[in-house]
Amino acid sequence: MQSPEEYWRLSDGVGNWVFAAVCLGIALVLVRLIVRERIMLQGSMSYLAFLSAIGGMALFPDATGYVAHALGFSTLANFFFCAAIAALAILHLRTLIMLSRIHLRSVSLTQELAIVNEKLDAIAGALAAAPGPGPAAAPAASAPADAPGPAAEEASR
Repeated sequence: MQSPEEYWRLSDGVGNWVFAAVCLGIALVLVRLIVRERIMLQGSMSYLAFLSAIGGMALFPDATGYVAHALGFSTLANFFFCAAIAALAILHLRTLIMLSRIHLRSVSLTQELAIVNEKLDAIAGALAAAPGPGPAAAPAASAPADAPGPAAEEASR
């Protein structure tokens, strides 16, 4: 009788520890960017979860192989790539949702800006149509540009 094949047993190699160290390094860079407020925490939490899951798969290949076998995958590599593609699809969906929210907000802001601009034009038109203050205010407005104002006189004291 043949012994059962343990194809998910990969703990003999060192490659999984190197991959886990790479995942940890990327996670540390991501946390540093979050702390320095270069990226938002909300958008990067799913990416950190993805890195943790992939790093956990690398650290515990026996458990990952058992799960892969229980789910019906013939090799651990197939399970790993399926999990990675699923995680990337979720990250892409999250990005699409965020981009659509930003697009809707920019459309809303553009519409609000057009309304405010229209109101400002109406106010400017009403002020232009109103009679002026008269000739008494004209000399104050026509002062030379190089003449010092009241703030310059106070600064020289």
